[in-house]
Amino acid sequence: MSVNGDIITLLSKKCVWQIIRELRDTRCGILNITALVHRLNTNYEYVVNCIKLLEKYGIVECVKVGRLKLVKLNTDNETCKLMIAIMDTISSSRRIATT
Repeated sequence: MSVNGDIITLLSKKCVWQIIRELRDTRCGILNITALVHRLNTNYEYVVNCIKLLEKYGIVECVKVGRLKLVKLNTDNETCKLMIAIMDTISSSRRIATT
């Protein structure tokens, strides 16, 4: 698959946006995979596949601590910054529309 195809795949996956939102909304930007599975109400394999895609683009970093696999939002990554900006813009426009 081409780079453009990979980017389109990344941007079109609902779980990718959900994972970024959950990590952004945590105090430290770090969660373990099991917590993400529970928060997203989905299965482990689906979340792991989305995390692998995010990791490929450097949007998240995974760290293994004992048996735990922690996922951290990489806010230094340009793609990550842009995706967060998109989410913030959409949520602020929704607030304006409802008032």
